[in-house]
Amino acid sequence: MTRKNVVESIVGYFKSDQWHRFMQMLTQTDDPMYHMHIYVENSIHPESLRKLFTAYHKLKGIVLDRGIQFSGLPGVGMFINVQPVDSKTRRFLANYELFWFYNPDVLIGPAEIRPDADLNKTPLYKDVQEDNLWGWGKKFMDDYYKQFDFKCVGPHEEAEIREYFKSDHFKKWLRLIDDSPADHIHCNVDINFDPWILKMYAVEALEEVGLKIDWVVPNVFRVPSGLRGKLIFLCAHPEWQHDITWGYNPDVVIRPATKPCIGQRMPADGDITFDFNLHSDFEASLAEGEHVKLTDEEINEILARV
Repeated sequence: MTRKNVVESIVGYFKSDQWHRFMQMLTQTDDPMYHMHIYVENSIHPESLRKLFTAYHKLKGIVLDRGIQFSGLPGVGMFINVQPVDSKTRRFLANYELFWFYNPDVLIGPAEIRPDADLNKTPLYKDVQEDNLWGWGKKFMDDYYKQFDFKCVGPHEEAEIREYFKSDHFKKWLRLIDDSPADHIHCNVDINFDPWILKMYAVEALEEVGLKIDWVVPNVFRVPSGLRGKLIFLCAHPEWQHDITWGYNPDVVIRPATKPCIGQRMPADGDITFDFNLHSDFEASLAEGEHVKLTDEEINEILARV
């Protein structure tokens, strides 16, 4: 037996302005999106939410190419590793992350900053104060890159880049990916050349150690000092999502970052050149209160109405 109030509430969300904007941005072709963030309030159990979203994407012909994974940030639960593709053409659609703030009074709805909100609970409130849906596409990234005087990469620079991908810093990123409390890790570097060149050498280095990369997604994200560039790497075997973030330094070909990037969750040794998303933050978000588990019948009824 379905709970009509539960079904009605979730159907209402899929008909909301936020979700319509999200779907329009996700599928637009005039300025293809590369990466998106969507912020919601939520009390649906993450396992049910994952099952619902996976089925919804299939229904709409934008099937998920990968399995949704859970992660977290302080005060926030989140989906990572979400990669929709066009079911017919296999065309890449925006990689996205869903962030949720637990609210026992809302099954799922657009995030908003309430008057009694503790703004220190999570830095993501700063994003939500401006909008609860963000997207970065080709036009944005083209404009972002114009501010940098990227240098030519010749034989000497190539040798230096290749040397970095044999360095202990790069190998430490691989070790942390393989064995750390983090679900998602940023490797922070400084460069002075086009980041797509960085992508090419990184993929080569990752594949040399037996990792198959499905997608690499150019993007930016907010840090205390402003916006910072990054490349999102989506590995096929095993499935994971980790990033190399880059800061521009005209005097350096490539090196580990010398200043903190996010500086909130780091390895136990305090190494500022890596930032973590911790699974314990996801678990803390789950422990904030009761979460509603959906039955298969309820999920099917929701899908029949959206």
